Amino acid sequence: MAVKGVNSEVVILLLEADAAIVMLPDKFGNMALHVATRKRHSKIVNELLRLPDTHVNALTRDHKTALDIAEDLPLSEESSDIKECLCHYGAVRANESNQPRDELLKTVTGMKKDVHFQLQQSERTNKNVHGIAKELQKLHREGINNATNLVTVVAVLFATVVFAAISTVPVGEKDDGMAVVVHSASFKIFFISNASAFFTSLAVVVVQITLLEAR
Repeated sequence: MAVKGVNSEVVILLLEADAAIVMLPDKFGNMALHVATRKRHSKIVNELLRLPDTHVNALTRDHKTALDIAEDLPLSEESSDIKECLCHYGAVRANESNQPRDELLKTVTGMKKDVHFQLQQSERTNKNVHGIAKELQKLHREGINNATNLVTVVAVLFATVVFAAISTVPVGEKDDGMAVVVHSASFKIFFISNASAFFTSLAVVVVQITLLEAR
């Protein structure tokens, strides 16, 4: 109510008592700055703008800032002073004050879309990596099984050949039917080597079968 009058000293005294009243709207939703601007009280407008609690670009219910109200005033010295003072403190029109907000909204919306797209891409990548890991595990198991089977087959063949070699006595016999080379050192070495190879191959086969059963 005080800003509707012409006495700026009363307003100054009220502001010194409680500066927060500048943020209180009247029953029509107008701040003190809006009322003082509409009433063309340039001194009161200047005093209000000096306060840190004054929102220079606050909107009325009909979506106007103090600068919009000032520009609607008839041209006069007071209205010119008010517009100059408002601009000095960073006042803008309502449509101008919405631009940063709209730009920010667009930026945030774009960021949300980018984040959503990145999350989708990440999910697809994780699925692909998981599928590749499964295929690699499958190939790894198949490779191990193939190698195991190959080793088992080779060990069986080797054991068969060695067993046949042990069981076959070299030709050439004495009159009593004993092989000629039985007591020779070379035959003993040959026999021991073949026996060792046979039992080694047999052990490999047993181990491979045990591992296959464990799997």
